[in-house]
Amino acid sequence: MIGRKLLLLLFLVTLSHSAVLAQGSKRIVLNHFIADPNQRSIVYLTDAEGTAKDVTLTFYTEAGEIIGQKRASIPANGTVYVKPHDVIKRPAYGKAIAVSSGRILGEYWQIVETDDAGYSVAVPMKAALGHDRLLVQHFVSDNNVTSNIYISDTRGKGDVPVEISFYDENSNLLSRTSKTVPSNGSVTVKPWDILQKKTVGSARIDTKGGPIVGEYWQIVSGKFEDPNRKGKERFINYAVAVPLHGKIDTPLKIFESPTEIRLTVEVHFDVDKADIREADKPNLEEVAKVVDRYFSDGEIVLVEGHTDESGAADYNLKLSQKRADAVTSYLVSTFGLSTGQLKAVGYGESRLAVPGATGDAGQVNRRVVFSIPKI
Repeated sequence: MIGRKLLLLLFLVTLSHSAVLAQGSKRIVLNHFIADPNQRSIVYLTDAEGTAKDVTLTFYTEAGEIIGQKRASIPANGTVYVKPHDVIKRPAYGKAIAVSSGRILGEYWQIVETDDAGYSVAVPMKAALGHDRLLVQHFVSDNNVTSNIYISDTRGKGDVPVEISFYDENSNLLSRTSKTVPSNGSVTVKPWDILQKKTVGSARIDTKGGPIVGEYWQIVSGKFEDPNRKGKERFINYAVAVPLHGKIDTPLKIFESPTEIRLTVEVHFDVDKADIREADKPNLEEVAKVVDRYFSDGEIVLVEGHTDESGAADYNLKLSQKRADAVTSYLVSTFGLSTGQLKAVGYGESRLAVPGATGDAGQVNRRVVFSIPKI
């Protein structure tokens, strides 16, 4: 059942979004939950910043319909827990999204105890940034094994077509299928239903619409042939759940630190100018796509203006603000980004990329960059 792992080539830009989650996010996604009075399932939401948080946890069916909502306050450095059945009041399953006034972490725990099986599983919730491509490092296709791939929409801006490609451990394509993730909803893909044979391998999920997140669940409970004793069986009982890694399709470089997410893009200025150059407009279009596609309205994007060291410091501070304002106005007027989501701020010559560089060489300092603060 457990074969040699396929060497995984992570399709990441510079940012690992599991790392973003480690620092907390204002919107996090739970790809799968159950609400059942006979089973224990709990969502844990934890403050990641040391300040109290207001949070709203919304439960959806796979079709994207809201079936329950819970509002709570998370104490500074504290945790609250929510039992899906206490909110929904009836048996159900689907996905959930937590939206908070500040950055939070989330986990989902599911504990099952029946006469035939008993298992527990815990999976971290994913930052709702989303990806254009997801990878399932390892799946099992077996009619005696419950193996599910859960794929969720993160934006609620319309249905998202996806294509799922299954590969064996030698990278041979086994099958390819298409699904549609409903707006605010999710889909469940069962490898056995697609492949109809016992095998293991990896899978790639490509979105044809908005960004997605996902998980892989595998539950085994029953008697299986013992490979070490011919003709004998052994009882196996376990469950695993892992979030899927992914890629954002953008040429922008994205860096993460404990305090911010930073978009690095070529936007430079001539000496003593705040005019946007034609050569930089394609880069600003890419920034607009990334901000609109991946970041929610609650994420404030700082548009940071900078100068080189030529000129007086007070003058440079005003010039850097003009550069930040010019870029902000261009993004709003040309691409329709929200003025409430962009905040222009000038730093003058206080944050030089290359100290001492002026004139033609100082272009590296005469710039605008973008950051999303975490604190």
